[in-house]
Amino acid sequence: MTEPAVAWERATEWPRAIAGMFERNLAGAVPSLASPTSPESARARRIVALFVETLGGYAYGTVAGQLAHGVTTWFGAAPGARVRAAVREAAPSVPPPPLGDIELASARVALVEEVDAALRIRFMLLAERLGELVERSLEALPPGVGQHAALTERLRSDLAHDDRLALEIMTGWSYACAVIERRPIAATGSPRARELWRTWARLAGHGEAPAQAEPAGDYIARIV
Repeated sequence: MTEPAVAWERATEWPRAIAGMFERNLAGAVPSLASPTSPESARARRIVALFVETLGGYAYGTVAGQLAHGVTTWFGAAPGARVRAAVREAAPSVPPPPLGDIELASARVALVEEVDAALRIRFMLLAERLGELVERSLEALPPGVGQHAALTERLRSDLAHDDRLALEIMTGWSYACAVIERRPIAATGSPRARELWRTWARLAGHGEAPAQAEPAGDYIARIV
């Protein structure tokens, strides 16, 4: 393999690994998603866009957290703190991709298809950003061949076997559907993202938020 080919392979290794994890989780979750019923297509699209951004933040936090935890484990608290600072600095801040024009009353299946397509785009962009973050973080670590090898193997294993994002996609979609349908839903959430989905439960009318409450701005919550 030529030097340019080797350089390209190295530059795309982490983005491909991260994108593969995202794709596997998305493929595992989407078939179980059911479309909500609502005549308010414009409002539904806004909520779906917020859902896509929420999942994008969670996906970013999942990989970045694995990186920061691994660096702390193998190199100590100080390098781990520097990685966490870099993670916060590189946190995604772009708006979600635009969704198509959906008429829910006559094409209910289209909403899930739109969510699938939007999440694929969002995850693809995140994989590129996270791949660069991982590469920069590894290059900035102090010397230590054994530690580097152990950390790299740990990250690869996490990406190859971590399926928790699929659970959060399915869990989060149930909350998004409740908000779209203006239907209160219990704030049970999930063990790993309980507070995040409690926020969505409040948007749906559970707890202290009024039933008609609408999310403001481009984000429900930022996760880093």
